[in-house]
Amino acid sequence: MWGEFERGMDEKGRIVLPPELRLGLGAEVTLTRAPDGAVLALPANGWSAIEARLQGVSPLDGAALLRRMLSARHDVRPDALGRLIVPRFLREWAGLSTDNGVVLLGLGEHVEIWSRARWHDFAAQFTAENVRIAAKAVGLDTMFGI
Repeated sequence: MWGEFERGMDEKGRIVLPPELRLGLGAEVTLTRAPDGAVLALPANGWSAIEARLQGVSPLDGAALLRRMLSARHDVRPDALGRLIVPRFLREWAGLSTDNGVVLLGLGEHVEIWSRARWHDFAAQFTAENVRIAAKAVGLDTMFGI
């Protein structure tokens, strides 16, 4: 699942998934809080790997993350029109609203659902210089001739 998609959201918290993401997420989707202030969406069968990693975190080091992500887990099924309903508490966490719109980011094995305004603020911080530094940090600088 890859790509960046801007969508609207209705008053019930429904977002129409693009076909590229709908296919990858499947018939049952697990939603939870993402650490960056977005909503994390992944195929329900992919949740066990996340949960196992979270359960392996030391309670002293990761108690807040454990509480925030595990307690927020919510399974949903896209409806016949391909709409995903985001529960109110997750909409509030991510600042999602009907008047602002949302941005869906396909990031391989999962999708992040961002408030359009929050995503644009976050993305504005990722300047060309920051991209160069990040590419170098992960060894992609020579591949891209940076």
